[in-house]
Amino acid sequence: MSRLWWAALGAVAVLVLELVGSARGVAALGALAALAGVWTAVVSGLGGMRDGCRDLAFAPRLAAPLTRLAFGVRVAGSVLRVDVGADATTYELVGEGTLRIRHFGDVVDLEPGTPVRLNTPSQSEPGPRPSQPPGRSPREVRAAWGD
Repeated sequence: MSRLWWAALGAVAVLVLELVGSARGVAALGALAALAGVWTAVVSGLGGMRDGCRDLAFAPRLAAPLTRLAFGVRVAGSVLRVDVGADATTYELVGEGTLRIRHFGDVVDLEPGTPVRLNTPSQSEPGPRPSQPPGRSPREVRAAWGD
């Protein structure tokens, strides 16, 4: 499985642990903070959302087992609905005014009530696996613990 899949799974595990903990009397604020962290991990990771200096930018990529991710973001008094699929993403602005975003670096101007569907570019091959720097090769667990 890809790293994105494991990251999403880990984020969900943290949320579940926090919610179980809050059911046993742990402060609800901890669960709320965990939920915010999970939302940030999913939207920034899988949704590829970046709030940079210029425009709100997206570069969404779903991990292989996932087929869809949908979320909303409140921006400048409107709501931007993002629906990520395996090969395309649909953006829809709900509210007033227009919104400029970036999709994989391309500038897109959104109008309220007009969904825009944009293809996800194919990923390039990752290239050869990087090698460990000299003197930094991983040690076996037993050697690391002194056994």
